Amino acid sequence: MATVVDLPRYGLAPALLATLPSTGAITLNYDRLFEMACADAHQPRTVLPENVPSVGGEWLLKLHGSVSKPDTIVLTRDDYLGFNSSRAALSALVKAHLLTHHLLFVGFGLADDHFHEIVHDVRRAMPSHDPERQQMGTVLSLFDEPHQRLVWSDKLDILPMAGSCPNGTTSKDERDAAIQEAGRDMEIFLDMTAAYAADDHSYLLAPAYTQGLSTDEIELRRTLLSLAMQQQSPATAEVWSVISKTLTNLGFDPDAVYTDRAVDEN
Repeated sequence: MATVVDLPRYGLAPALLATLPSTGAITLNYDRLFEMACADAHQPRTVLPENVPSVGGEWLLKLHGSVSKPDTIVLTRDDYLGFNSSRAALSALVKAHLLTHHLLFVGFGLADDHFHEIVHDVRRAMPSHDPERQQMGTVLSLFDEPHQRLVWSDKLDILPMAGSCPNGTTSKDERDAAIQEAGRDMEIFLDMTAAYAADDHSYLLAPAYTQGLSTDEIELRRTLLSLAMQQQSPATAEVWSVISKTLTNLGFDPDAVYTDRAVDEN
């Protein structure tokens, strides 16, 4: 089992999810694709319960085990029955996040029995009279499934990427095409979400980024580069330390050679 799902390469979706700003992530998957994508994005996560998380660090809870430790995988009915006795703390972490956060569910099977038990416990703990705290999260699904919306209507917001799932009257090729199209829409949605969630502006003074700037951004870039290349006075060293930090955050590299039009015209 572990060998089958221990894939060496990840697709676009894990890469996009890895760039979304979040302290914690929870998965029922056994593979290592998400943590591989996080490491490649220079945002490594501590995998729980395999490792002890650092204070303030980003983590990934693999609720049903991992291929890196096959003996931790929860797969059979006996595994599920023994889960609560051995991993109650892990379920408690999921419950705490459902109580205190609005979770984003991507590629998650809402039919999982263990997840149903967790949601049931959380719902019992939540005040029923609080209309603003009814929804625990948002689910990104490929297709609109009315029965899922009915079951989870007062617990989760379900956002489908496409209309109804192709039924048995369509051909396999048509169903595969519909799934691929909905999957592509999911990737576009995640890419847009990451773009809106990002607060990084290091592109502005990045040495090689010269083609995607607007006229106003080019003018601002020219001004900031002119400032960055001024000779610093020892009398203003304290102020320059603040300015230098800001320029670095905007992508300035003092060792780079700037040859784009923003500098040539200066």
